[in-house]
Amino acid sequence: MTLYLDASVIVPLVVTENASEITRAWIAKQRDSFYTGHLAVGEAGSAISRRRRMNLLTDDHGDRALAALDAWLRSSVSIVDHDPEDIETAAKWVRRPLPKLLMPDAIHLATCRRLHFRMATGDTGLTEVANLLGIDWVMPT
Repeated sequence: MTLYLDASVIVPLVVTENASEITRAWIAKQRDSFYTGHLAVGEAGSAISRRRRMNLLTDDHGDRALAALDAWLRSSVSIVDHDPEDIETAAKWVRRPLPKLLMPDAIHLATCRRLHFRMATGDTGLTEVANLLGIDWVMPT
């Protein structure tokens, strides 16, 4: 199975948070190929920078987290492009009042659907939407 990692799985690997221990252990046990999109890479970097702005990380810790992110992505993950079709599909999905879906999450889901990837996420709301859309998913446990 090919796993597509969203930012909620990537960030706990490089920044210590509640999900870090479980996520790191889960990643270490996986034998699947890891993929992510350029959007998730940007979201992960943004999450780290936001923690720095909020003084939840020192500049030094933030720099180390970003370096760890870059190193992990280079060594362990293939980054896929989001196709214009993914954006179009996501734009249709977010126009529906239910289920609630933000555009970045919709793009991740559309990319997974197009590529027949299994979405790895720590977002329970996103798993509910994935179920409704018929997209396979897994949460780190």
